[in-house]
Amino acid sequence: MKTKVQEKLEQLREIIEDSSIRLTSELQDAQVSCNESLLEILLNNLLSNAVRHNIKQGSIHILLRPGVFTISNTGSTVPLNKEKIFLRFYKDEQHTTRHGLGLAIVKEIAVQSGMRIAYDRAGDLHLFRLEWDTPPVV
Repeated sequence: MKTKVQEKLEQLREIIEDSSIRLTSELQDAQVSCNESLLEILLNNLLSNAVRHNIKQGSIHILLRPGVFTISNTGSTVPLNKEKIFLRFYKDEQHTTRHGLGLAIVKEIAVQSGMRIAYDRAGDLHLFRLEWDTPPVV
């Protein structure tokens, strides 16, 4: 998964720089049982949302460890609706021009791949967290 995250970040590098977004990451090797194409869609949706819904001179922090992937970003000061955020066609009032499908797709890919996804607001950051069971070390 580390390689896929690095590839997606490289694809978004120019947009991140143009928006003066500060990117930090802590990436460890991590394995997840997920179709490669679906994993790319999941990562693309989460990372592009973190950039698109950020603020000028904001920040994004990515953490990848075995069994855990988190992405946090600055953005609107209003928390997203935890009950509705992963529903198809849900759009909060600030982003009415979007289709409201990206996070529903992320949720479906996560569920089909045995991952759990959650959203929270931590201080001034929006935080998305994916967790999955890792195989025991033998």
